[in-house]
Amino acid sequence: MSGLTPSEQPLDARDAELSAKATQLKAWEDDLTDREEEFGERAVDFNPTVRASLTLAAQSLGFFLLFVLGTGTFEVPAQPDKVQPDLIRGLNFIVNISWVYLILSSLILIGLLFYAYIKKGLDSHKPVDIMLLLYVGMDIVLLLLLVHQQGGLCRSMFLPVFFLIPTAYLIVERREKVFRWRRLIVLAVIMGCICSAYRVSVILQPLPSDSSLGVSNKTVWFLHHWPLQVTDFSMLAHADYDKAIFRASLISAFVPITQILIVMFRARIRKRKDNVPSETLTTEGAS
Repeated sequence: MSGLTPSEQPLDARDAELSAKATQLKAWEDDLTDREEEFGERAVDFNPTVRASLTLAAQSLGFFLLFVLGTGTFEVPAQPDKVQPDLIRGLNFIVNISWVYLILSSLILIGLLFYAYIKKGLDSHKPVDIMLLLYVGMDIVLLLLLVHQQGGLCRSMFLPVFFLIPTAYLIVERREKVFRWRRLIVLAVIMGCICSAYRVSVILQPLPSDSSLGVSNKTVWFLHHWPLQVTDFSMLAHADYDKAIFRASLISAFVPITQILIVMFRARIRKRKDNVPSETLTTEGAS
C-alpha cells in the first residue's frame, strides 16, 4: 500500500497518466523524425523488406531498359545489305545479355525468397546486402560488356546506365558509418568501368565520315580475354541510336523516381495503419 492520503491518490494516478501520454508523444515525435529523414538525407536504414522492394524495382526496370533497346527501338532494313548483318549481330547481343540478366536476377531473387521462407520473413539486413551486391556486380559486368561491344563509352546507347547504377545503389545501401567503405568501393569500381569504356572509344577510331560501317569491322578484347566484334550503332543507324539514348536516359531517370515513390507509398500506408490518435488524446484529456 502506498503512503498517499485518499485526497492525494487521484493526483498521483493523474500524474502517472500524464507521464504515460508524454512517453507516447515522445515515441510519435521520434517516429515522425525518422519518416522525415527517409525523404531527406537519410540517417537510418530502411527496414530489410523496403530495401528488398527498392532493389527489385530497380532491377525490374533495368530489364525493361534492355528489352526496349534490344527489341523495340531499332528498325532492321527489310532488304539485306551490308548494314543489316551488323545491326542484327548487335541487337542479338543485347537480347542475349537480356536473357542472362533475367536468369541471373531470377536466381538471386529465388535465393532471397527461399531465405525469407525459411526464416518466415526478412528479419535481417544480411540477405538483402548479399542480394544488392550481387545485383550491382552483375549489372556492372553486363553493362561493361554491352558498352565494349558497341564501341566504348562515347558510342554506346547504354551510357546513361553508368549514372543510374550508383544512384539506385546509394538509395538502397545502408547508412551506418561502417558501410561507408563499401559505398566508396562500389563507386570506385564504377568509375574504373567508365575509364575502361572510354579507353575502348579511344582505341576504336572511326572510319572516314563517308563510310556507313563506322567501327563495326573491328574487335575489342573484354578483360583482355574475350573478343567482341563491335557494332557501332551510332554510325549504322544514327536516327534510331538517338532514340535509344533518349529512351535509356528517361528510363534511367525513372528508376530512382520509382524507388522514391515506393518509399512514399509505404510511408503513407504505415501512417494510416498507425492511426495517430490526436483526437483521442484530446477527448481523454477533457474527460
